[in-house]
Amino acid sequence: MTTPFDSLPKELLFEIARHLQWSDFNAFRQIDRTNYHFLTTEGVLESIFPLERRPAKRAITSVVFKILQLDPILPSGHLGIDPFREVLEQLLSYANIKFSTRKYRDKWNFTELIWSRHRYEVCRQLGSEATVFDIPADLWATAHDARNGVQAANQLRKALMNNNGGWTFIAGTDLHDVRDMKLHYNLRELGKRYLRFAFAKREKGKRLDFIGSPIWKAVREVLGRRLDDALEYSNEFPSDLHDFQYLLQELKKELGLLNAMWELARDIYNITNGRKKFTKIYADGNSDGETFPYKRAGYVTQLGWHQLHTRDDAWEENGESDGAAGFYSQGTNFGSVALPASI
Repeated sequence: MTTPFDSLPKELLFEIARHLQWSDFNAFRQIDRTNYHFLTTEGVLESIFPLERRPAKRAITSVVFKILQLDPILPSGHLGIDPFREVLEQLLSYANIKFSTRKYRDKWNFTELIWSRHRYEVCRQLGSEATVFDIPADLWATAHDARNGVQAANQLRKALMNNNGGWTFIAGTDLHDVRDMKLHYNLRELGKRYLRFAFAKREKGKRLDFIGSPIWKAVREVLGRRLDDALEYSNEFPSDLHDFQYLLQELKKELGLLNAMWELARDIYNITNGRKKFTKIYADGNSDGETFPYKRAGYVTQLGWHQLHTRDDAWEENGESDGAAGFYSQGTNFGSVALPASI
């Protein structure tokens, strides 16, 4: 069976292919024998989708998919729920993007290249200006005070910037103690960083910027919902300063975590859109280190990251391998926006 592409010169096929997005390229590559044999080569793939010459793209893809595999076992022996993984899965769900964390290894190097670009496509869709995040109406149904990400950020501003921290104490509490503890835990600076992300505005005339992008808007809602839980007691709190101190410790951890999540979302956007401002570790493609790229990620994430490296090392030593069949069949299905199933 012949197709309209059989008679086209390879130069023209290449020109068509290089103007396609990854999913469309994959469909075009497999449309007939002519396209398949010409476009299924490392040289063509590297010319059109040059991940190998883009260390930051390789690195952010590696980090994102390692996060999606984090399932830390806590000292208690129970499985932990990693907050980074939880947030990423929420964003993928709201954007209706399919993904798979199944391991794949094949002696044919081209298959490995296809596999890596499937995963990069997930990152690209997350950072795309064209992606629509469908935030469910019930996200804020059980919230304590806020009803959206802006209101949650305003609560944080009130809690951290006012003299008494926004908390109401029983008469007799020394407000100097409150201010001193806020300074001790660096809450003011952590809060300011969160607010800079949440309230920033895209510069007029700036076509591409993380601020104001679809992923920025979605992250503000998802993180705002977590922030609302962290600020549950911000309107009234007992006069026991020991309890208050514990609250500030937990708030410090949560703010550090939320800021790190903002940084991850910014890096996804900036790297996939060719912007230069991203976390330094990605510049050299260093995504396989022992430590998580974000300093304030928290104990659960750091532990999960370490355990993941341990499992990966064991997997490599045992030489385990999965076949190509069903590569996407065992992934997490979040809707109809699918990556190509066949390679």
